Amino acid sequence: MTRPRSPGAAAAPRTEKAAFRYDCRRYTAMVRAGWRVVRFVYEDVMARQDDVREVLTDLVALGPQTTYVDHVPGLDRRVMGGI
Repeated sequence: MTRPRSPGAAAAPRTEKAAFRYDCRRYTAMVRAGWRVVRFVYEDVMARQDDVREVLTDLVALGPQTTYVDHVPGLDRRVMGGI
């Protein structure tokens, strides 16, 4: 079963190494742009929902981050592999 992609989303990497590289670059770009990135595995979302909820509640309580970057120099769609 394949997951639907959002319009304009980059094609999924075809190898495990490419997927890891893609994910690391996407994560780094988001953090550099001021996002808080939270990751959960499927099993936790499905079986440990109270723990996931607690993490998200704690992050919301922290409030917005104060440092935001509109553009990260050197990170364009070509460098990020189409992200």
